[in-house]
Amino acid sequence: MEFTDLYISPQEKLDLKRLLKTSDCDNNTEHIRKVKHSSKIQKDIMEIIALKKTNMKLYEQKPDRFELEARVVGHFLHTNYPDIFRKVINNEINYEIMSRLLHILKGIEEEKVDQHEGSVLVGKVLKELYLDSAVRHGENLDKKHKKMAIDDQETKKEPPVGKLISWKEYKTNSQSTKI
Repeated sequence: MEFTDLYISPQEKLDLKRLLKTSDCDNNTEHIRKVKHSSKIQKDIMEIIALKKTNMKLYEQKPDRFELEARVVGHFLHTNYPDIFRKVINNEINYEIMSRLLHILKGIEEEKVDQHEGSVLVGKVLKELYLDSAVRHGENLDKKHKKMAIDDQETKKEPPVGKLISWKEYKTNSQSTKI
């Protein structure tokens, strides 16, 4: 990923500036730049994934023992970000999304954006993940149901149209068919 995709429009920057003026939030940008956790998080995630690939049998048969080994190779992650560590161990994390979020964190660390701009970028990722995918899902359902309705119309046969007759005509016709 390139840092050029860490783009915030001028209007978004203006809106963010207005919001920050009216809110009382801390700016931790310098702390984030000082500790530089993104590459450490990424490294530990990759180490745990590699450990899992080379020790799949241990992972499947003795998960507690595997976790102890994962704590060694992913010590930083286990100590500082135990929720992420647990999700990596349990295969409960989407690595593509995690990579995008770490990319934003790295952008903050390398002074491409500040903490607040990074928050806007994370919001865009989450919007894409949840809202945009929900809209696409809804559109797909609409298409599916529209196609089903068209198929139903095409396969529907017109019911036979009967002729109204009296009881006397029926009896006469039914007797003539018996002969």
